[in-house]
Amino acid sequence: MYKSLLKVPHDRIAVFIGEHGVTRKLLEEKLTITLSINSATGDVEFSSEDSLVVYTAERVLRAIARGFTPDQALVLLKDTVAFELLDLYDFLGKSHKKLVRFRSRLIGTDGKIRKKLENVSGTSIVVYGKTVGIIGDFVAVGLVRRAVEGLLSGMSHGAVLRWLKKQMNEGSSEEL
Repeated sequence: MYKSLLKVPHDRIAVFIGEHGVTRKLLEEKLTITLSINSATGDVEFSSEDSLVVYTAERVLRAIARGFTPDQALVLLKDTVAFELLDLYDFLGKSHKKLVRFRSRLIGTDGKIRKKLENVSGTSIVVYGKTVGIIGDFVAVGLVRRAVEGLLSGMSHGAVLRWLKKQMNEGSSEEL
């Protein structure tokens, strides 16, 4: 039996369980794992007879823990889908003021910038806490990561979106 433990933010525990345990059952069925959720500590333990199943389940469960919906995260079961998690502190240092400012910059008014990045790239993007999560095909995830880095370095939204659109349409590898 292979087991793994994931620490989950308390406000995300309910997402793992779902109404009347429906989401938990869905995750156990789709991932072929057994879930043990401790809502007091935020510990989510999962196990399976197959180590590869545990590895795959960890990606999906980590995505849910970092803000994706279960449906968005279950897309990671496909071999052609990547998941990238960026820690904003790695780019900004430990300044809480910078974190708040740049989270707002990445999301935009009413989520407009995030939605545009998603629409152009075909990815799902979540800004949660001090992280940015990206789910999509391998090439698109890499390009969105570079676009996020561009926004964090102070580039204008328009320039980043134009660059991303060009990369997605032409597949060129022009520097940002």
